[in-house]
Amino acid sequence: MKSTFNIIILIVSLLITSCNSNDRYSLVDNTISKETVNIDKEIIRIKIDSLTLHTFSYLQYIDAENIAEIIGYNNKTHAFDIIDLGGRSIKDHINLEKDGPNLISSVKGFHYYNEDSIFIFDGRRISIIDSKGIVKFRTDLFSNFEKGKSHYFPHSDYFADLKYFPSRNSLYFRIVYNDRKLIENGKSRPLIGEFNFSDNEVLNLLPAYASKLFWTNPEDFGLHSSINYTCGRNKIYYNFPAESNIYTIDLDGSNNMYHGGKSIFTKNYADEMEPGEDYYFKYYKEEIFFYPLLFPIDENYFIRLHWGELTLKKNNSEFSLLEEKPLYITIFDKELNYIKELEINNKDYYVGGVFCDNSAFYIFKNISFDSSSDEIILYKFNIDFK
Repeated sequence: MKSTFNIIILIVSLLITSCNSNDRYSLVDNTISKETVNIDKEIIRIKIDSLTLHTFSYLQYIDAENIAEIIGYNNKTHAFDIIDLGGRSIKDHINLEKDGPNLISSVKGFHYYNEDSIFIFDGRRISIIDSKGIVKFRTDLFSNFEKGKSHYFPHSDYFADLKYFPSRNSLYFRIVYNDRKLIENGKSRPLIGEFNFSDNEVLNLLPAYASKLFWTNPEDFGLHSSINYTCGRNKIYYNFPAESNIYTIDLDGSNNMYHGGKSIFTKNYADEMEPGEDYYFKYYKEEIFFYPLLFPIDENYFIRLHWGELTLKKNNSEFSLLEEKPLYITIFDKELNYIKELEINNKDYYVGGVFCDNSAFYIFKNISFDSSSDEIILYKFNIDFK
């Protein structure tokens, strides 16, 4: 009897220990795809003029009939550079004005819908311009929040896609709270908002919530607790830099699901920060970091980049560099089942410059912003599904 009692105590103890670990929030296992892929890499060189950047912090692949183009925001010239990917040449520049009625003060996110409708978020306002840079529509998104005395505000950056959906006449954006907390009165706060142009107001806050990894204190994970998301045809795909899980939600906020995205090379959730730890040098450069999910327009496959861990050098005069972190890319099938993962050379690739077409994904070569090179270099990874 005593032996049986001790076994029960041991089991209860193990359960309590498990519940108190980071695994309590359900790190999801991968579902393995039946598909396999072969990947061949080639290099694409595109001659550029003196105005065009070699890499872009904000870019979009334009996939339309007989068109394969890249549009990227050029922060040096305050313009959009348009690159003909098929012709491997510069097609155009859309100059943005710095004052007057067509003012675009800054670009914190954009979505190219067509040549007459380019949506731009400047951190406060949403503007719609045409291919000549003429502002056709503008609304102050912040005033929408101020009227209701809201304790949250809209936000967009590289990690949070900005996309217009004509079926709903809406634009989606990240929600950030003034106090930066992800939980209020024991309840999760929604992290994605929908702005409707017909009503000129925020229509929905979607129930896309923070990972339970951050429920105790999101500050323990720094910016790793910020939501990443990208918009598909009928769904939003979101995740967090600190964990491998992948989540999906419909545009109306229904059918919220989560999927496995575990790496076979690295750990799959970040450790908590120590109090007073310097975020950039002691965490951002050292910890794992999962990037947003990326995919072609027909969503027949998905890719995700992530950094592995890096041990910081202890010599104060010699810091470890981000390009020294190991970089991995994972490929999923159209159902988000795991197909393959491979390590790629971080020094060669610009992780902010990634896009997909139906049969390949592309990564910009990591070229210095002040480079005098007269070409853009793209690594093209051709995917052959078996």
